[in-house]
Amino acid sequence: MNRAACLALAALLLGATAPAVRADGGSALGFVHVEANVGGASGGHTALRLGDRVWHFQLGHERLLGLKREDWELFRFKYNVLQNRPLHTAWVPVRAEALRRIRDHLNEVHLLQHRERNARAELRRDLGLTQALLGKREGVPTRGAGLLDPQAPPDPDGAALASRIDGQLGGGLAGRIAQADAALAGLPADDPTAWREAISWRAALHALRDAAPLAAGAAVSASGVPLADAERASLIALRRGLEATIVRLADSTRPDRGGALWVALARHRAAGHSLEQDRLILVDPLPDDAHVLAGRAVAVRRAELAAVADFLEVRLASTRRAVLDGGPPRERQIARLEALAARAAGYRHAAASGEPLREAEGALLVPQRSRDLPLPHSLGSLAPPAGLEVLQRRLARAAERLSERWAYDLFRDNCVTALAETLDEALGGPEPVRAELGGHVASDEILAFWPLVYFGKVARRMRVSELETSAAHRSRELAALRGGAHPVALWARESNTLSSSIYRPRDADGSFLLFTDGSPWTRPLFGAVNLLWATADAGLGLASAPFDRGRRLERAGKGMLFSVPELFFVNIRKGTFDARTLDLARRDGR
Repeated sequence: MNRAACLALAALLLGATAPAVRADGGSALGFVHVEANVGGASGGHTALRLGDRVWHFQLGHERLLGLKREDWELFRFKYNVLQNRPLHTAWVPVRAEALRRIRDHLNEVHLLQHRERNARAELRRDLGLTQALLGKREGVPTRGAGLLDPQAPPDPDGAALASRIDGQLGGGLAGRIAQADAALAGLPADDPTAWREAISWRAALHALRDAAPLAAGAAVSASGVPLADAERASLIALRRGLEATIVRLADSTRPDRGGALWVALARHRAAGHSLEQDRLILVDPLPDDAHVLAGRAVAVRRAELAAVADFLEVRLASTRRAVLDGGPPRERQIARLEALAARAAGYRHAAASGEPLREAEGALLVPQRSRDLPLPHSLGSLAPPAGLEVLQRRLARAAERLSERWAYDLFRDNCVTALAETLDEALGGPEPVRAELGGHVASDEILAFWPLVYFGKVARRMRVSELETSAAHRSRELAALRGGAHPVALWARESNTLSSSIYRPRDADGSFLLFTDGSPWTRPLFGAVNLLWATADAGLGLASAPFDRGRRLERAGKGMLFSVPELFFVNIRKGTFDARTLDLARRDGR
């Protein structure tokens, strides 16, 4: 992305970002309603805003609802700019104590979901250990071990590090490895986690001694921009801090020291490569079980993904300047840089190649790339801590518990009902909610599962101090054009997809002619025109199907589907944007 495009995107983001603190300086809870449009959450979406963070439940992997915590800027960019959806926020003043309870409970639910997923992942790793001990698997799945490659030639900087650390340890690295070997003989018979941690610790010490380099794909380049003097100073300080951490870990008795050592070694290697190559290189923190956007979905959203990559690269550049300012960066700051760099690189690669996209929720992620470690010879003849069938039953029960608690249902368990119930839990029930917020909306009320209805009930019943509306991207662009054109001529040009200077047709939006997000009274007429337009396009699609693999027919079918609600005064389709269409608008001078 060139400098002009970066500046244009930064201006767009700043123009689309509301202040995180209320004008009156008081504490307030924001109920956010995202209007309907094509694509995901086509019926609308609901979120809670607390300061510069947004909390919302989203349908994810295995059709389970996951509580997401996002920066307001990124949330708004996705929904308000790319998806072209108006956002409405009802601000409800609350006591600071109540706001703290809500935030704490949201964090607890987020942590609970994380623990539940991790517990299932632990069972899977226990199953992998058992399969390895029974000869049904080549090695033991181990978090962090995939960050380094012991089969590759030694890393010169890693060899120098091993030599320095060997001299600082009583008994040297050989003594620590001998202790790790001896510990394998005293493993508790019924604790598979202890077995896996002992195997990880032993292998991590070998990787330190043998100067194993970073594994292919375990690092990500933050950009090709050369390091500034302050950045070099920060990375030198980071390496010194990591070396001290590695020494402490070598003498540590913490149960997860193996995983921590893998991460410290990988970050030390990445910092060394950064200084050597004069560009910022970071460890990829995306987990093995990161959600994957399949290639087919990526294929139809490549331009949209490129726009998100632009956004993330702007955020990465500003965060990089703030973190690497010459002083030693903290671990949380490095983790934030790693997460931003990995996401930006992932979105950019998917947009350019059309390959599947790996994505994980959370601003802070700990690198944990897994690899199967060979089973130590001393364990090869031992019986596994748990039976194969026992572990398989435990895994099945864990999956059932996740489904019972978080399974998605359009009418009973969706983004609205889950958020409403979580709010009730945070404050202690309907009556405390009424006392704190001035009113209450139950998740099982008639039509309350619909984001539009839920928001309307909130606005009428609760002690709302301000209703804030963020106009959709196309509406803001229209407003900017009104001063320089005759209103009738402007309407005639911008009301349809053929002559609009703002919008460019996208297959993802379906086939339609007229925008229906204006006056609701003209909506049935415009919807009928759109339905006829899409029907005609379907006829052409039938003829062109052998040549375009049904692309036009699919677009027409989507257009017909989303034109039907318009006949009943309901607007869903407003048009959406991506990197290409945003760039066209910028080139046109907006």
